[in-house]
Amino acid sequence: MPDIWLNVDAALAEVPINKTQLIDDTDFKAREESVVYNQAGLDLVWNFVTTAGAFTQTAVTPTTGGDYDLTNQGNGIYTIEIPASGGASINNDTEGFGWFSGYATGILPWTGPVIGFRAAALNNALIDGGDNLDINVVQWNGAAVATPTTAGVPEVEVARISGQTVTASGAVTVHSAVGLSATAQGNLEDMYDGTGYEATTAPATQSQVGSLSTGSAAISTVAESYNLTTGTQSSGTVTDTETVNGTPHQHTDSAGVLELYYQFDVGGNGTASSVDMWGYLTSANDSVDVFAYNWGGASWDQIGTLTGGAATDTAHAYSLLTRHTGTGANLGKVRIRYYAASGLTSATLSVDQIYISYAVVSQSVGYAGGAVWLDTSLSNTNTESFVDGVADNPVSTIAAATTIASNVNLRTFKIESGSSVTLAQGYNAYNFEAHGATIALGSQALDNSHFYSASISGTCTSSSGDIDFHSCHIAAVTVPAAHFYHCGFSSTVTISGASDYVFSDCYSEVPGASSPTIDMGGAVGATNLSVRRWAGGITLNNLAAGDVVTLDGTFGTITLNGADAQVEIRGIAKEVVNNLTGSPTVNDDTVKADVLNSWRTG
Repeated sequence: MPDIWLNVDAALAEVPINKTQLIDDTDFKAREESVVYNQAGLDLVWNFVTTAGAFTQTAVTPTTGGDYDLTNQGNGIYTIEIPASGGASINNDTEGFGWFSGYATGILPWTGPVIGFRAAALNNALIDGGDNLDINVVQWNGAAVATPTTAGVPEVEVARISGQTVTASGAVTVHSAVGLSATAQGNLEDMYDGTGYEATTAPATQSQVGSLSTGSAAISTVAESYNLTTGTQSSGTVTDTETVNGTPHQHTDSAGVLELYYQFDVGGNGTASSVDMWGYLTSANDSVDVFAYNWGGASWDQIGTLTGGAATDTAHAYSLLTRHTGTGANLGKVRIRYYAASGLTSATLSVDQIYISYAVVSQSVGYAGGAVWLDTSLSNTNTESFVDGVADNPVSTIAAATTIASNVNLRTFKIESGSSVTLAQGYNAYNFEAHGATIALGSQALDNSHFYSASISGTCTSSSGDIDFHSCHIAAVTVPAAHFYHCGFSSTVTISGASDYVFSDCYSEVPGASSPTIDMGGAVGATNLSVRRWAGGITLNNLAAGDVVTLDGTFGTITLNGADAQVEIRGIAKEVVNNLTGSPTVNDDTVKADVLNSWRTG
């Protein structure tokens, strides 16, 4: 691409002769800012290539008051005039690409920018944005375009469509060419010319669409169980009521009495709206009442009567109220009862299909924070996805929370303050966010899991990853490779395996002269322990050969028990009690508290 586009066939007043500043050839850095048209030793050449690839070179002699006037633009940049025509050497009269090259006494050789020369309309349309880009159609498929009857309005004359010849009047028969029968072509014409086209297999008309009722947005569900109190199940089972298949679920009365109910579950976020039954009751002189259970009033509400007749299936529909959908421990349950207290004469109740229609009306805040919510002060062990374990309906057991987490593919638990949880299974890469809650680790495998703001106790294991504790209160624990961040310690941390352990920004929660303990005994040496920015006293027990320990922080009393370990101690300490035996390496670089006090009082 050229560096610059200029208009062809136009007199140009300022065409750059150099792309960068002209430079002195003595020090190779000073700009030449006073070059004149008749500069000593000046040799200026115009190089030009046409779009056809023809290359020419033409010497140009700058002038003052002529066709090729040289202008000093400042800072070592110079331009020159090029006439459109009539010049002694070069003219701007050809499309293509050109550039200047030259040298002069005391000046390094130079080259100018490559300049593209094209029609002004192209520059106006593509760069300046001031003109439309004119395009004229001259030929179609090699033949000249005919002059239109009206200037500027193209004329299109079609001779054939899909192999069919257009008649002189402009008509064309297309149905055979595109696979349409004459009848189909007529139907299309009626549909789009305003006549209209109606048939049982035709698309709906506007009036037909307008006559549709709004209908119901209900969802339907079949019975999950049934209960027979009085009577005899004479045919079929409850599962036969799921479809209209001619295999009914039938019952006969017992000494004139019949009582049974079907139970449905519309889910924790559903409310039943109606019940539909396809079936019959015989004989003609019998009838049974139909009831829905009122969960609020702990009673049965009559919603209809099924009158005896012929042994022919017919539809029976009854409306339900919100009180007919269970809550609490019976959340989402619906019961439909058929009951006759007396008077039946060999009656048969035949149910080919029965189902409940319901609407989803209950909404919750969901699994806020991408977590299953747990509050052990409640009493909810249900595990319905998107109903239980949500932020506004927590479950009350870790078992229920774990089931939900698996069902909805979540790995975070939000445990409410005051809750107490004992882990009863392993968790790989889970998060336990438990502000103010208590968690017993339960000797479970907790590879790559994280605990936040909980009170922690117990034993855990890991085979493939660290366990992290953040801002927790740590009681007596036994842990594999672990990291503790901003945690407080009140008892003994037993290290159970040779690995890397980090205690970062942690502190003692033991009042008085005592301190929490880190027991290295379970590791049996070869353990790396980093205690960074600790506050308070600390005791290390069962240090052994191969253990490498770094302690830094602001300490009370540091007590080292065991043998042969390597220990680095830095920071401020009240006292370091070194009870190590064997050949330990202890580098104590702490400043003692009594020394600091002497500095302050001295």
